[in-house]
Amino acid sequence: MKIWQQYPFIRMMLPFAAGIVIAINSGHRNDYPLFAAIIVLFALHFWLTFLFIKKITFRNLWLTGLPANLLLFLFGYQITLLNTGSLSYDNIFRFSGEDCEMIIIVSEPPVEKTSSFKVIGCPEYIRDSAGWKNVSGTILLYFEKDTLVSDIEYGDEITLVAALNPVSPPQNPAEFDYRRYLSNRGIYNQAYVKSGNWIITRHDKGWPVISAAIDLRNHFLNILESNGITGDEFAVVSALLLGCSDYLDSDQYQAYSGSGVMHILSVSGLHVGIIYVFLNFLLAFMDKKRSLKIFRAFLLILMIWFYALITGLSPSVLRASAMFTAIAIGSIINRNAHIYNTLAASAFVLLVWNPYMITSVGFQLSYLAVIGIVWLYRPLNLLYTPRNFLLRYIWQTTAVSIAATVATLPLTLYYFRQFPNLFLVANLVAIPISTLIIYTGIATLLFSSITFISSLLSHFLVFQIKALNFTVSFIENLPFAVTRAIYINQAEMILLSAFLITLCSFFLLRNKRYLFVSVGLLAVILLFGLVRKIGQLNQQKIVVYNIPKTTAIDFINRRKGLIIGDSVIINDARKPDFHIKNNRIISGLGSEYKIIPAHSDYRCDFLFKQDCFIQFRDKKLVLVNPDFPSISTEKPVTVDFLLLSHNPGYSIHELSELFQFQMVIIDNSNSPWKTAQWIAECENSGIKFHSTKNSGAFVMDD
Repeated sequence: MKIWQQYPFIRMMLPFAAGIVIAINSGHRNDYPLFAAIIVLFALHFWLTFLFIKKITFRNLWLTGLPANLLLFLFGYQITLLNTGSLSYDNIFRFSGEDCEMIIIVSEPPVEKTSSFKVIGCPEYIRDSAGWKNVSGTILLYFEKDTLVSDIEYGDEITLVAALNPVSPPQNPAEFDYRRYLSNRGIYNQAYVKSGNWIITRHDKGWPVISAAIDLRNHFLNILESNGITGDEFAVVSALLLGCSDYLDSDQYQAYSGSGVMHILSVSGLHVGIIYVFLNFLLAFMDKKRSLKIFRAFLLILMIWFYALITGLSPSVLRASAMFTAIAIGSIINRNAHIYNTLAASAFVLLVWNPYMITSVGFQLSYLAVIGIVWLYRPLNLLYTPRNFLLRYIWQTTAVSIAATVATLPLTLYYFRQFPNLFLVANLVAIPISTLIIYTGIATLLFSSITFISSLLSHFLVFQIKALNFTVSFIENLPFAVTRAIYINQAEMILLSAFLITLCSFFLLRNKRYLFVSVGLLAVILLFGLVRKIGQLNQQKIVVYNIPKTTAIDFINRRKGLIIGDSVIINDARKPDFHIKNNRIISGLGSEYKIIPAHSDYRCDFLFKQDCFIQFRDKKLVLVNPDFPSISTEKPVTVDFLLLSHNPGYSIHELSELFQFQMVIIDNSNSPWKTAQWIAECENSGIKFHSTKNSGAFVMDD
C-alpha cells in the first residue's frame, strides 16, 4: 500500500484508461445516466473522504477507493463519448452520400500525392435542400491537381462542392483498417474535389500560433534547400530535424524500419531530449541565482514546446515535452519527480485533452519505450562497467536499446510483423550520427544569414546524412538483418507482454514464482502458435482480392500459395504490399509472393492453369477476360466459378450456354456500368454472384 501511495497518477490512470478503452470499443451514447452517476459517485467519495475518514479503519480503506476508481472509470468513458464525433448530432458524418456545397477550414498542411492534394478540413457550414446548416467534425478531401491547388495552406477557408462518401471498411482479408484509423482521428467522410469546384474565400482562419509554427518550419525547409540539401538527404533531415516526413519514400521507410532505427525519423523523446540537453548546456550560466534559475526553466519549457509545435505535436513529442517540463519545474523547486508518476501524469493530461490518442501507435510505443528504459536500463548497465570511455558508451547505448526493445517488442511484432535482428548494431551507429545531424542542422539554421559558415555547415550536414543513409541501407541489406512475416494476434501480444514482464521480474527480484509464471505463459504462447500452424497445414483457400482496376487471385494450399494476376499488380509492388501481404502472412505463407501472369500457363502440385481454365484441387475456375478464347460445345462445361475480369464482351446468358457454374465472381477490374449490368442479369436469373467492388474480396475457405 505504501508503494502505491507514491504513485497517485498511476492509480488514477488505470481506471481512467480502462474507461477510455471500453468507450472506444462500445461507443454507445448514454449521456444523462453517466453524468448522474458521476455526480453521485463524486458526492459519495467526498462524503467518505472528508466527513468520515477518521471513522474508517485501515481494513476498510477500499470504501473510499472504490467510488474514486468508479468515478475515474466513468470520467474516462464519458470524456471519450464527448470526443466521439459520430455521436454528435451536428457532425458532418450525418451527410454522407450527399453531393453538397460546404465551407471548410484547412486544419493541417496539405500533402501532395501522385495525382491529387490531400487536405484535412474542419467543416463549418453545409448547404443541402433545406439551406445552410452549422456542422462540426473533420473531413478528408482529395483535390484534383491543377495550377491553383498548391496555393492551399493551413487556415484557409474554402467553399467547395463535392459528394461526401463514408470511408470504406477493409475490402480484403487482414487489410489495414484505414476506416478505423481515420475514425480514431474523428474522420468519417471523404470526398474528391474536382478542379473548378472550389474557391479560397478567406485566409488565416486557423490558430495564429500554429500558423506561425508552420510558416517557420517552411522557412527552415527553404533554408535547407537553398543550401543545396536535396533528394534523399533533404528527405531525411526534414524528418529528423523538423518532423516533416512528407518527402520520405517507401525505400527509405523500409531501410530505416528494417534496420531498427525508424524511431530516428519520427521526432520523439530522443530528439526532444537532445534539444533539452543542448539548451540546458547553453543556459548553464543562469544556474547561479534563483531568479535566473527560474527564468532558465521558463526558457527551457518555452523552447521545448516551441520545438514540439514546429514538429507537429506528435504523441511521442507531447509525452517527451510534458516529461521535460516536469523535470524543468522540479529543478526550480529542488524536487525530483518520480519518473513513473511523471509519465502517468503526462499521459493523463494528454488523454483528457484527446482520449483517442490512446489508439495511436506512436503514443503506445513511446510510453512503453520510456517505461522499459526506466525499469531495465540501470540493472542492465550495472552488469558491465568498462573503464574505457568508448566501451562505456557502447555498453550504455546497448543497454538503452535492449531495454526499449524488450518493452516495445510485443507491440512491434503485433503492428509491424517484423523484427530487426541487427537493431543493436544499427543504433550504435545511427544514434550518435543522428545526434550530430540535429546539432549541425540547428547550427545551419542559426547561421543561415552568414553565407560562408552556412555553406560549410550544410556540406558537413550532407556528408553526415549520406553516412547515416549508407549505414542504415547497408545493415538492412545484410543477410538475416530482418525477420519478416511474424504474426501474433491480440491475445498473443498480451500473453507475450505478460511473459516478458514476469521474466524480467524474475531476473531483477530473483523470485522463483515469477519464473514459474513466465514458463506457464510461454507454454500458452507456444500452444497458440501450434494450433495456428495446424490450421495452416489444413487450409485450402481461393481469394479474389478487391483491388481497384486490378485482377488478383490467390490460391492457398496448406502453407504454399500462388497468385494469378494481371500486369497492373505485377508492375506495381505497392498494391500487393497493401492489399495482399497481411493475409498471406496470417496464412503462414510469408511476405514473399509469386505472381503468375493471367495469360500464362502454369502447373504445380496443387494447381493447373491452361489458357483461361484453372484447376485448384477439386475446384474449377474459368477466367473470363478479353483474352477468353471462342468456345463451341455441344453441352455446357461444368465448373465451379466464373471470374469476370477487365470487361469481357460476354453477357451472363451467353456464358450460361457455355458453362454450368455455381457462382459468378465479378472483380474490381471491371467498369462500374458493366458490373451493374452483370449483377442485374444474375438477379433476374436467380444466379449466385459476388461483386468484389460491392462486397469486398471473395473468399472460398474449405
